[in-house]
Amino acid sequence: MASEGHQQVHMSEQKVKMAGKRRPTVDAFCTTTRPITVVVSSNGKEQTFYCHEELLTTHSDFFAAAMRKEWTEGQARIVRLPEDDPDCFKIFASFLYTGAIHSLADGDHDVEELKDWEYQRLALAWTLGNKLICVAFQDAVVDAIINKLMTEGPQYPLGLYRGVYTMTAGSCGLRRLVVDITVFIWPIGQLAKATVYSDCAEFYRDVAARLEGLNDEQRRYNPAFSAEGSGCTYHDHGASACYKTVFGIEGT
Repeated sequence: MASEGHQQVHMSEQKVKMAGKRRPTVDAFCTTTRPITVVVSSNGKEQTFYCHEELLTTHSDFFAAAMRKEWTEGQARIVRLPEDDPDCFKIFASFLYTGAIHSLADGDHDVEELKDWEYQRLALAWTLGNKLICVAFQDAVVDAIINKLMTEGPQYPLGLYRGVYTMTAGSCGLRRLVVDITVFIWPIGQLAKATVYSDCAEFYRDVAARLEGLNDEQRRYNPAFSAEGSGCTYHDHGASACYKTVFGIEGT
């Protein structure tokens, strides 16, 4: 059992449906080897997770490097993440075992402020995937955002762009998605009402470039959204296999 204030992530072989960049050996699931201990803490909140080494090192280049025997973490089999949200790591750990994103939490919908905090949690999870160098997880998070948009509506994440653009760089899939949400999902005229933030100059530039040549009728339909995230338009895996292929998810 995990001690108070800690959470243990441990799943039996019978409950795991898993395939990695290479198919894990039986050792990935047996209990004859000690799991990796990952201590995640942020803002006074700390949780300890226990995950199979082969799953971590197969999908995350960060953990693959940390587990090298010449490093302290590799010798002690303990990795500390002192600046990351335990809830986001919980989403990441669950993904390693299932290939799915589990991000719902009680109190996500703020009726008074008209906000859905799950969007923010997903964006933070994406940035954790960036730190852990796990593109498969990042792509799955992007698909979870698209699926949420397409199935839950009509409460659109009007403020998501600022958090995304201040936490990311370059033309990553999450930025491209946020721009297309603005262009194709926001109500006509909403962009003109949006607060102008000095740290979002790149966002306004990218939106202006995306809007160029589009009329209002064209803005009402984006084929990338109509497939409910089944494509790879906003993925960053490049020529590598999509996570849906890696995990054997139906409908790929």
